[in-house]
Amino acid sequence: MENHSQQYILWLMPEPEMAEQLSGLIQKIADENGSEAFEPHITLASRLPPPHAKWIRFMFEAELTREIALELKYDGLKSSNDYYKGLYLEVMPQRQLGKLRSQLERFITPSLESFEPHISLYYGLEGEIIKKQFSGIERLFTAKIAFNSIRLVHAGRNPRDWLKIAERHF
Repeated sequence: MENHSQQYILWLMPEPEMAEQLSGLIQKIADENGSEAFEPHITLASRLPPPHAKWIRFMFEAELTREIALELKYDGLKSSNDYYKGLYLEVMPQRQLGKLRSQLERFITPSLESFEPHISLYYGLEGEIIKKQFSGIERLFTAKIAFNSIRLVHAGRNPRDWLKIAERHF
């Protein structure tokens, strides 16, 4: 696992009701598997340098934030060997999410990492085992999850150390 002590991340945050449901599931998985819980989100960009006015400006000027909240569809429960994607809901490609990501790329240099939108439910390397344990949980949610804010986060070593810097609701 990388040291995130001096990194910043931009997250897309779900609406409060859905955030509460996802948080409950993330906490249950963490409790049953000895891992850390975290807030549900989609990472728009990670490994960002310390925030400058441009990050905050992006958050408040993004054209998308003047439109509507995003309703993103997901494509089932997945697992991987990536620590931050141990167990996740894969988000299907959507025009509005692509547009937001394109806007973000104009603000950031060097180029962003590849974008694989997802909602993590478990951080760890035992994702396939956890997936079997929680098979079918994706049916607890509607096929669309609404997102209504962008958050800038300072990444600490552990999720409990992460700190919200700014948030823009739309």
